[in-house]
Parts: sequence; C-alpha cells; structure tokens
Amino acid sequence: MEINNLYPEVYNLNNLILAWRKARKGKTKKDYVIEFEANLTENLLELQKELKKQTYYPEPLKTFILRLQKS
Repeated sequence: MEINNLYPEVYNLNNLILAWRKARKGKTKKDYVIEFEANLTENLLELQKELKKQTYYPEPLKTFILRLQKS
C-alpha cells in the first residue's frame, strides 16, 4: 500500500467500526457512549463524511485532577 493511499483507509467504514469497538471497551455504561450508540449508524456515517472532507475537528480534551486518598 502506498502512503498516498493511506488516508482513505482511516475513514473506511470497516475501520471506523473497528475503532468504535475498541474505543467503547470498558465504557459501555458511560453517557457519551450510550448517546453515540443511540444513533450509531448515522454517527459513524457522519464521522466518515467529515473525515473524508477533512472537516472533522475533535472536541477539546477535558482536564481533570485525580486525588488519591492516603490510607
């Protein structure tokens, strides 16, 4: 496979489905996962369209602080 042809593999629907399956592991009860999966097909197709047109921008990361309790 030539490098120039690699980007279409990123937005290939089968690849997006595989990425979704990996990303949801251990998070199936999270609200954002439930919300995404409520319209899974539409969301994956929209993501594919945005990636194809190069208009996809991920949401900013959220910063949080983990505080550990001392025993």
